[in-house]
Amino acid sequence: MIAFLLILGVVFYAVATSLINLVSDYLFQTKISAETSTVESLSVRLAPLLRREKRRRTARLVWRRTAAAMLAVVLAFGAALAVSCA
Repeated sequence: MIAFLLILGVVFYAVATSLINLVSDYLFQTKISAETSTVESLSVRLAPLLRREKRRRTARLVWRRTAAAMLAVVLAFGAALAVSCA
């Protein structure tokens, strides 16, 4: 009788362990697919905003460089004009 209960306990433990592993793998894969779909939907929604911000930063950078180049030209022209007038 004790041997039967021992075998029954071992079999129950083996089935429970394999079932827990199967369920945990399934839940892990489900969680990964849910997170992946969430990230994909967020990336689709945020892409235009990030593109717009990148354009703004690029425009600001171009404006600063253009302004600096124009200032350098004005200063060089002013220096050349001052030298030629003196």
